[in-house]
Amino acid sequence: MRSISGVYLNDTLLAIDRGDFGFPAEIAIIDTALLGPGLSRSATGFTVLTSPAPSAGRTQVIQKPAGSFSASIALDTGTDTFYVTDSGNGQVKAFALADVINAFNTATPLDWNADGVNIGTPFQYPLGGVSGFTAAGDLVMGGFGAIVEVDPGSSAIVKTIDPAGTGPFYSIIYNDVNEDLIAIQSDFPNPNIIHTTAAAAPSTPAGPWWLLVPMLIGTYLYVNRRASRVS
Repeated sequence: MRSISGVYLNDTLLAIDRGDFGFPAEIAIIDTALLGPGLSRSATGFTVLTSPAPSAGRTQVIQKPAGSFSASIALDTGTDTFYVTDSGNGQVKAFALADVINAFNTATPLDWNADGVNIGTPFQYPLGGVSGFTAAGDLVMGGFGAIVEVDPGSSAIVKTIDPAGTGPFYSIIYNDVNEDLIAIQSDFPNPNIIHTTAAAAPSTPAGPWWLLVPMLIGTYLYVNRRASRVS
């Protein structure tokens, strides 16, 4: 299983959060200016950040937590802050854009724990990752159970939105300019696409019960990976 999300850091540098099942999720950057003409284009990317992950046969210089997964990433151009989420370990991190670009230019990866600033505590949010920013500068995140708006300064959840009313997993597309929100909810067998705005969507009381879902899934996948290695 592979998951990928991306965001441009400037006119040409494309940051990608990529992860293969059983291997570390990582942030890689590709300079799209180096892409050649034609229908088939490729460029060599460089990993600037490895999220917490098991060794999976790789040599690591720092011991990190197991169970890393990728999620949505976002750049706040007003504060030049790059937001990354490790949904497996439930942590949202903020990195200075200048540090991320310097890591690319110098081929010196950042350290997840030393260079990133924690936003909230593990599993405080629905874990889909930051997908945009409100006019007030709050982070907009989707994921398990709800869509939330988070004050990056205090890490407080200022609004909880559940457009479907059933607490599904939400993948979201968010327009920072007009706060247009497209919520793709994954209720099986009838997924739905809900179009609203962050301002118009009513705030709903949603407790941290949604956190049981990613924790149970993360535990199940980790135990199965460990068992497969032993066998």
